Amino acid sequence: MAIKKIKNRIKVVKVLVENYFLKLFGYTYKGKRNQPIVFILSTGRCGSTSIKNVFNQHSKFIAFHEVIPDLIQLSTQLAENANREKEIYSKLDAIFSERIWEGKRGEIIVHSDHRLWNLVPYLSRYFKHAFFIHLIRNPSDSVKSYIQRDWHLPTSTETTINQFDKYRLYGDKVHAMPVEAWEHLNQTERCLWYWNYVNTAIAKDLNSLDINTWGVVKLETFIDDMNQVIKTKFQLEADFFFKDEITNRSKKEIKSDAILAGIEKTIQERNEDLFLNYYPNYKQ
Repeated sequence: MAIKKIKNRIKVVKVLVENYFLKLFGYTYKGKRNQPIVFILSTGRCGSTSIKNVFNQHSKFIAFHEVIPDLIQLSTQLAENANREKEIYSKLDAIFSERIWEGKRGEIIVHSDHRLWNLVPYLSRYFKHAFFIHLIRNPSDSVKSYIQRDWHLPTSTETTINQFDKYRLYGDKVHAMPVEAWEHLNQTERCLWYWNYVNTAIAKDLNSLDINTWGVVKLETFIDDMNQVIKTKFQLEADFFFKDEITNRSKKEIKSDAILAGIEKTIQERNEDLFLNYYPNYKQ
């Protein structure tokens, strides 16, 4: 046991020393902020894990999924308190000043994290050559997946077991509607509100940027979009093609016809207010 503890301490010391010198020579996100980097924006439950794996099929990329835990809290705090923007941006500065740049020479880092959805203004200024992907899934399958993961349960049964639950977005807390209106919504309505709110915000922020700095990937045409958007943008070899990967499926499957019918009914009722730019077949 003593030998094992010593070996573990040696490993820790080696990492600390290595990181010290990496930071000293500018191998941090701050030091490499002029390098190309890709950020994948989404609601979650739309292929955000799979796209990480697909990017890693090519040696030009090194992709990560939800590896910056502080984003969970900071993203929601910014959504709930726009007046705290300066404070939260300062915390993001500190994160990127300390985080070691994982990319080797020539590798492009990719971050897939659904808590990046409202950080486009910050990220586009901080990283001069950032490229953004709006990863989106149709509202019906998205809401179904949220419900299968117990998102937006009734308040009385809601838990805060993990950070994602604790800092989930709520319509009243982000000042999108009064408390009474939010409390009146059922789980399906809340989930559809979330899908619409986040995708609308992403599209709005991306449309304020140069068209060459972002692209859209739909889960329904996932690999075709990846091969078109990414191969073109990063000039990958003509004979290279991304292959499909399906990961992180929900273990619980909705089998209730009533719930599925309720999802479709809710989408139809709120059709005019939904972000359906990429899904014209859902428009009435």
